[in-house]
Amino acid sequence: MADLGDSFKITIQEECSLKEWESYVVNHPSSTICHLPQWKEVLERSFHYKPFYLFARKQDGKLCGVLPLFQIKSWLTGNRLVSLPFSYICGPIANSEQVLVHLINEAKQLCHTLKCDYIEIRMMGNSEGGATGNPWRELGVTVYEHYSTYILELSQPDIVWKKLDPSVRRAIRKARKDGVSVRKGDRAEELRCFYELNLKTKRKLGVPGPCHIISS
Repeated sequence: MADLGDSFKITIQEECSLKEWESYVVNHPSSTICHLPQWKEVLERSFHYKPFYLFARKQDGKLCGVLPLFQIKSWLTGNRLVSLPFSYICGPIANSEQVLVHLINEAKQLCHTLKCDYIEIRMMGNSEGGATGNPWRELGVTVYEHYSTYILELSQPDIVWKKLDPSVRRAIRKARKDGVSVRKGDRAEELRCFYELNLKTKRKLGVPGPCHIISS
């Protein structure tokens, strides 16, 4: 635990209840599924990486920030801290820029303690406090923009349809004609079906597929 003055304290990993953790993530506007404790469990069980989660608290003890981290040791990429492996968007979520700064500074100290080569944080560059703005450059963080994540607003289907490439619209019409339909699934067997289709797609593309962690 690192004392950061009268307003904040950073607590590492085990000192946060699952209920409080989940509640904070669910109610934070910039959170993703990757910030949840269940995602931490998935990564631990699937890849056996070691987690180092940082929790920021106000003086009254209330949670005000979370930075998920896993240590990865690889002959290819070296010894590093990642937020998070096999996760598109993660990084710190916090109530203010001040809390975010404390989280990053604590992560840098943890990186030094663990003798890691660097920290890799994956997050949106145009979000509040995002990678391309304050306080990242002031903290000495190097920003890379080699990869992009696109979020598609689906609340107005007609507008989305008009923006699709004509070839995509033709392919969708053909799929409908062939009897392909889309529906929500909420059963384990439907998740297994999606998993198998995902694996086939990954094999076709020549990339590694996800580990099988679906319980029977």
